[in-house]
Amino acid sequence: PLVVIAAADHALARRQRLKLADLTGEPLLVREAGSGTRAAAEQAFAEQGVLWPPRMALGSNEAVKHAVRAGLGLAVLSRHTLAADPASEGLALLPVAGFPLRRQWQLVWRQDRALSLPARTLLDDLRARLQVRARPRR
Repeated sequence: PLVVIAAADHALARRQRLKLADLTGEPLLVREAGSGTRAAAEQAFAEQGVLWPPRMALGSNEAVKHAVRAGLGLAVLSRHTLAADPASEGLALLPVAGFPLRRQWQLVWRQDRALSLPARTLLDDLRARLQVRARPRR
């Protein structure tokens, strides 16, 4: 799930409900071009007819979190990149209508070859964490 985050002490962090349009006056911090997180966020903005151009693009989730914590802007990140209690990182989840955004991942591998041990381990971990089931294609 993708969530909107702000610094824990940001004025919007005290609001009970927000619309995406309420955020557009704030600087938007994003991942680099080509990032799936950025593409999903931009698609959600477009679907809601909201123009929210990025102020700064950063190369990692950690860099985005540091910039948000420093008060440089708001961001959309995967909930999985945040601590169980975002406040422990100096961050707040904003209650924005339409969020969290849900994304689907698809894993593809060749059926005519056995998966390596690292690949099987990754697949098992993803299934456990994300509660997904494999749907073999024929």
